[in-house]
Amino acid sequence: MAKGFQGLEVGRHGWVTSERPEDDGLQEEEVEGMQPLLAALRRPTPHRPFQLKRALEAAIAVEEIFDATMIDPWFLDQLE
Repeated sequence: MAKGFQGLEVGRHGWVTSERPEDDGLQEEEVEGMQPLLAALRRPTPHRPFQLKRALEAAIAVEEIFDATMIDPWFLDQLE
């Protein structure tokens, strides 16, 4: 998985979120509310894994993340 993050070429060395939301492909307002973060997750971008981590850290339910991303719930549970 770490090799995959390196392959994204976004300057990260693992599954870590940035202090700045912009570095995770988010606007400030997208971090503050649950719905904007879920909306950002609907767009597949190189920043999506980091947005996914932010969503899990924000205690957004796996079912809601699945609805937004269609990532298998088993895999989401393992990441959680």
